[in-house]
Amino acid sequence: MTRTSGGQALAAVARPNAAKGPGGRARLLELTNAHLPGEGSVGEDSFDAWQAQVSGRARRADILYDSREAPAHLRLHVEAELEAGIAAAYSDSPWTDLERIRDEAQDLRVPAADSVRFYFNAIPTNELAWVNGRAFDALARPQLAIADGDPVALFLDCSKSSDATALVASRISDGHVVTLGGWQRPHGDRGTGWLAPRPEVDAAVRLAFDRWDVRWFGVDPSPARDDETEAQYWAGLIDDWHRNFREQLPLWATPGRDGSSVLFDMRMSTPGGRERNRLFTEAAERCAADIDDEASLTWDGNPMLRVHVHNARRRPNLWGTTLGKQSRGSSRLVDLAVAMVGARLGRRLVLNAGKGETKRRSGVVW
Repeated sequence: MTRTSGGQALAAVARPNAAKGPGGRARLLELTNAHLPGEGSVGEDSFDAWQAQVSGRARRADILYDSREAPAHLRLHVEAELEAGIAAAYSDSPWTDLERIRDEAQDLRVPAADSVRFYFNAIPTNELAWVNGRAFDALARPQLAIADGDPVALFLDCSKSSDATALVASRISDGHVVTLGGWQRPHGDRGTGWLAPRPEVDAAVRLAFDRWDVRWFGVDPSPARDDETEAQYWAGLIDDWHRNFREQLPLWATPGRDGSSVLFDMRMSTPGGRERNRLFTEAAERCAADIDDEASLTWDGNPMLRVHVHNARRRPNLWGTTLGKQSRGSSRLVDLAVAMVGARLGRRLVLNAGKGETKRRSGVVW
């Protein structure tokens, strides 16, 4: 059901008709294989709406999504894992000939993405995706937590209104990633005139400093459209954080006498911007390898972070391959993925500078 086939028009009529049912008794049931990202199908739109619901971006909470699919860590090209994945995906249809399905999934004429969709019933990775989304999903460790007082690196990717403002922590000892905040414009009329809530962001930053031993904190104003306006929107807070935390941070984001303890401005027009972009690109490549090749990156399972990582696309530049949105004006945001890379970059800088040792805290504990 796509726009070309008339499926989108049909769904656009069915949804409001279901909403007319008294007391919410009407239901709209959609049955589909895993959708193909970017195809513009009704299934893809419904999945995106559900993702917005679970990540807190949408007010509605009435979409129920159930997918019987192969576990994310299973691979098509490993015989035993292929059979286990097919058995999981078809576990509610015992009449299916699993051996025949296995042979179809291994047919060289069938693209790997189609085998993932049809026989694992899982959403395949877009060819331009920054990382394999299924590999990232398999690394979620919601049970892991960063204990109070643990050394961490923080990164804040800022936006004024168009993109999201994202705050992420990475534990120095093992790199585990935790989402501390994601603020983005609400959908529809609620988002008219919306600006990133600086007091809320400030409170989240200060809570992180109170709770953990912050060794590095990078803040990128990263203006997407209007450099001057967006950078100035955050300038006051960045100055406050620099003054408040300069003595506490053992490693500054921008070292030097005229540097800043927190500012990590990646605009190419700023002094040192090219070097910061080089460092970030290296960190993006390391992060992608830790997900796709090493399976060594762990994260907290935050649904908004998951969406942003799945949205991220490869972006070649002078120094290698970094990540970015599908297009400059795309509504599929990636800022939490950017903040994750930034936090992991901060962790590496701390370790390389020999600043990763746990400090002994003194003073009153309240």
